[in-house]
Amino acid sequence: MHRRRRIRNMTSQNPVIFIPGIFGSIGHKIIPGTGKMRFGPSKYVYEPVMVNFEEMGYVRGKTVFVCFYNWRNSNEVSAREYLIPTLENVKKITGAKKVDIVAHSMGGLVARSYIQSEDYKYDINKLILAGTPNAGASSSYYFCAGGKLPYDEVNNNFFLKALWEGFVWYMKKSSKGGGMRKLKNFFPSATELLPCKHFGDYIFKDDDNKDLKFIPINDMAVQNEFLNELNDNKKILNRKKIKIYQMIGYGFETDEYICIEETDGKIWKDGKPIYSVKTVYGDGRVTCDSCKTITGKYVLVTSSHTDLLKDNKNVLAGMLNRQIVQKKSKVDKDNKICNLLINNAKRTRIRINGQEIVVDKRYRNDLDSINVEKIGYNNYWVIICVNNKDDLKIKVDPLTRKCNISVLSNNTASKLDIQDVNIAQYKWLTI
Repeated sequence: MHRRRRIRNMTSQNPVIFIPGIFGSIGHKIIPGTGKMRFGPSKYVYEPVMVNFEEMGYVRGKTVFVCFYNWRNSNEVSAREYLIPTLENVKKITGAKKVDIVAHSMGGLVARSYIQSEDYKYDINKLILAGTPNAGASSSYYFCAGGKLPYDEVNNNFFLKALWEGFVWYMKKSSKGGGMRKLKNFFPSATELLPCKHFGDYIFKDDDNKDLKFIPINDMAVQNEFLNELNDNKKILNRKKIKIYQMIGYGFETDEYICIEETDGKIWKDGKPIYSVKTVYGDGRVTCDSCKTITGKYVLVTSSHTDLLKDNKNVLAGMLNRQIVQKKSKVDKDNKICNLLINNAKRTRIRINGQEIVVDKRYRNDLDSINVEKIGYNNYWVIICVNNKDDLKIKVDPLTRKCNISVLSNNTASKLDIQDVNIAQYKWLTI
């Protein structure tokens, strides 16, 4: 009798709210015309995480919920406009007074924004962070300072590369000129991922490898005031009596310092990157030290940034005091992924082992293997995920001769761009 009671008490009964990271939500408020909030292109990263929750006995919509949010906005805005309403709704549905939060990457900053604010209602029992850049990530400098992608980083993680390419493609199309200023205004939360003063100096000049001169982070033109303030007041987390756990990835080359050269200051105000100095104490995106900026229990795992929660189900179950109660069939990890960015097209034809799927304005996301986001009238962002052994072919029917297609596949050595398509000459492309 006592044994059963003890086991029952060890099992967490709190509902869980899962907060995905940057690019983990898509919907009309993020990209007009894309409908209700959902994982969208990131479902290949986060759906396996939801399956992991189900294997622990959680039920979607009853005991585990997703807090989708507009990651373009400030994290403080996301906490106020998305997390707080989600919390209230979950407490109403479940009758629970407290919930456990599991957050990936930027999602952890959204959670911290709420907990460390005056709006906090002492309704969180556990805060579990996976790969959260609590002191920022130096690779964010590439985009925030110059509008460039951190190519070493994205090339080492295909899915991250696909999401970056897709969302930046959309942002550039939506900005309609105006260059970096409009692009950065479109994506203000990017600055909140920059290293803060608690990260330390990370930009330096290299004078023929003789003298390395670091630029004091407090003297830099672009500051992360959000994380500066959040970490100046990080002791609030301990006073709120929340149990904090972290899943921290290591073993993947991660940008730690960036060597720069001086420019005219129009774009790269603090200097243009030449190369980066990497550390293996990171998950490919966030360093271990950045995660450890806040106190709490942590577990080091050898997983990349996007795979932290997907690959470490048992670690997550332990943090939640849950047991794996059922095992569901898993998708073959040996997947072929294709990212298509298509402008001015009537339709796209996709053949998987001879079966043809037509993607046009009437297409609905009915297949797990294909995700389509319609951008405007005749532009499509398509991600295809199939078994590596499957025969995959694509054919785009151009609307005009100005049809532009960008194909990115983990089955090719580099990005393949096809432009100014001739309707008569264009043939099926094997991926």
